[in-house]
Amino acid sequence: MLYPLSYGRPEGKGNPRHKSIAPLGNDKALTTTYMLSNMSERPVSTVELSVFAHATEDPAKVRQAALNLFPADAEPPPIEVEELTGYFGDPITALKLVVKHRKPATDLVANVFRGLSSLDRAALLDGLPGRIDENKNLYLRLDKQKAYQGRMALSSQDAIRLKAKLHVPHGADPAEALRAYLEELQEGAA
Repeated sequence: MLYPLSYGRPEGKGNPRHKSIAPLGNDKALTTTYMLSNMSERPVSTVELSVFAHATEDPAKVRQAALNLFPADAEPPPIEVEELTGYFGDPITALKLVVKHRKPATDLVANVFRGLSSLDRAALLDGLPGRIDENKNLYLRLDKQKAYQGRMALSSQDAIRLKAKLHVPHGADPAEALRAYLEELQEGAA
């Protein structure tokens, strides 16, 4: 039994402040739609980009590939550089960018999504549950070579890794919340 939060009149007939709220029911789609309508338009709280520049690659070009993922008017964060040594003693440069605020983080994910081909967008939307972990992190791998050319494409090898921390309403399915946001982006672009 729920109790009123005040010590005033009991809930019910004589209390003018009492309002009956209809439950959303068990319809998951309705619940998700309700939550999303109340969700801010920025479902991503942070993004971390990481990429390796191998010995045969120019680190400046790899850096540019990562920066090409950002919207044209964005101010990218500083790049953290770490010099590593590969298994065979070859030099590897690790580059990492962390976007810490919701607006630029969401804008980055939206820019990447808009830049994908229609086939990659469909593959991303279909595979969203498998790309989101239990901590509401979205993981994408983007083609490093195409990013350097200013294009976006999903990839599975030697890629720019994107990890986006999702900010979705409590109780909402993160995959469904992100899907609704991305589909809205897709419809707005059409």
